Parts: sequence; structure tokens; C-alpha cells
Amino acid sequence: MTTELFETACGWLRMGIATIPVWTNQSAVTFPIVEKKPAVSTWREYQPGGRLPTEHELRAWFGSCRPGQGLAVVTGWRGLVVLDFDDLTVWNRWTQWATAVARSYTVMTPRPGAHVYLFVDEPVRNSPFYIDDRHVGDVRGCGGYVVAPPSVRADGAYLPLHADGGLLRVARLADVLPEAWLRPPPFVRPLSKQGGGGVGDDPPTVASNVRPGPGFDPLHRVKAAVRACDLLPDGWRPSGNGYGLARCPLHDDQHPSLLINLATGDVKCAAGCAGGRWLDSIGLYQRMAGVTCKQAVADLAARLP
Repeated sequence: MTTELFETACGWLRMGIATIPVWTNQSAVTFPIVEKKPAVSTWREYQPGGRLPTEHELRAWFGSCRPGQGLAVVTGWRGLVVLDFDDLTVWNRWTQWATAVARSYTVMTPRPGAHVYLFVDEPVRNSPFYIDDRHVGDVRGCGGYVVAPPSVRADGAYLPLHADGGLLRVARLADVLPEAWLRPPPFVRPLSKQGGGGVGDDPPTVASNVRPGPGFDPLHRVKAAVRACDLLPDGWRPSGNGYGLARCPLHDDQHPSLLINLATGDVKCAAGCAGGRWLDSIGLYQRMAGVTCKQAVADLAARLP
């Protein structure tokens, strides 16, 4: 497996695309990990606008046996975009719509789901997509990465399905996803924030300290109207004592580890995402979409009624 990981990483490097090591299998190690999280602390150095890893770095990452680690492809390089389908039902529906590109390089994921690799000429950011207001997958573009073959998780392997067609190229993201799928559902639940961004001594994000003011600009509108728990793709359930639980969207959460403060709507991942800090809607969206705070405010404000 180690030789295969290294050779695969070198193959992506020859295409001008970065790869990084990620944790993929908790059962293979004796210490706690967050699956699908980078196994290097400086992975953003290898995003587009940064630099490609050297072969020496790839050998250090993948050339020796490191239990629990796999390989991730950094999206955005050369316009690389991956359509991440949460389940095969939605992927099958998409293949009937996008027949011209459905045979681009595709990987079956352990969920089971599907990753479809494409080159897109226009710049593409990370974003979710929806069917009937239901989150069904994500677009991985600039600022993102996906776990790739030959990585193995405890629940299965990442297996290539369509490799013969190569990576096809399109001009626009709208050429490969119905525009209705890219249109987020509106937010309709108002938020009346009281107090800080969480409970106890945990600090909220900086934006949590901002309250609606006289100007009611986009930041204040988002703070007043959108709770972090409203952004959770799989919903949440109450757990008592003023809290709720949900699957964390920032890692592959098989057992709900996201704590929700029902009084504020803020969230905190018990597995350590975002350093275990409480996040408001802006802080959570930043990390889900891989964007700046300013862009997160703009995106969320655009989705308000």
C-alpha cells in the first residue's frame, strides 16, 4: 500500500496537482485521530497559489509505512473540481442528467457515495449543492481536498470506477450541475441571540461579539437571522439541558459529536474541529466552504429572504 500511495501521489504531481497525507483509519492506530483531516499541519501551503509538494516531500509522507494514513488530492490545481455525492442515488440521478461528462474519472467512496473529477475553466470555490432544499453533496474546488484512491478507511476503500475516460474539461460549473442544485434553500428561522457565543469559559468566534446595530449591514443581518445549527446538512436532535447533538460537517462524523447551544444556535465539535471552539453561523460556514470571514458574510447575506 505504501508504494502504491507514493506512486499515485507522484502521478498526480506529474499532472501538476498536489496531494497531501490525511488520516483515514482510526482502527489502524492507537491514538485518537480525526478521519479525513490532514496529517500535516501546513497543508494550505499546497493549495493553488501556493506550491506543489516536491517528490522528496511525497516520499517522506508516503514512502514509509504510516498506519492510519491515506492520500488526499488538493482541488483547484489546473481547475480541478470534484463533485462529492453523498449517496449513489443522487449520483445515479446526476449521471442521467450529465450524460456528456458522466464518464469522467469517478471514484466510489465508502459511504457509499461518489467523487467525480473534472477540470473546470472558471474559478470554482467549495460549495454545497441541494435537491428539494436537501443537502445532497458538495463541490470541492479552490480551498478543498478529497480523500482519493488507494486510501482505505475502516468502513471500506476508495475505488476508481471510471478511469478510462480520464478527467474531462468543461467551461462552467453550471455545465455539469443543474443550476437549481446550486441554489441554496432560503433561511426562514430568525435568531434572537442573547449572551455570548457559547457557555462556560469557551470563547466564541470574534464575529459572535457583534450584535445588530443601527446600520443593520450584511454582517448584522446574518448575525440576527442565521444560526450555526441552521447550516447543518443532516439536521440535529435535542439532547437535554438546553443542548442538541448533530454530526459535525467538518469531519467524517460517524457518531454525532457536534454540541449545539440551543439558546444561541452556536456549535462546538467535541472531536476538536476548529480547536474545539464555539462557532457561530459565520465561523461554521467559513470552515464548511473554505472561505474568508468577509466572503462567508456575503454568501450568507445573499441567501436571506
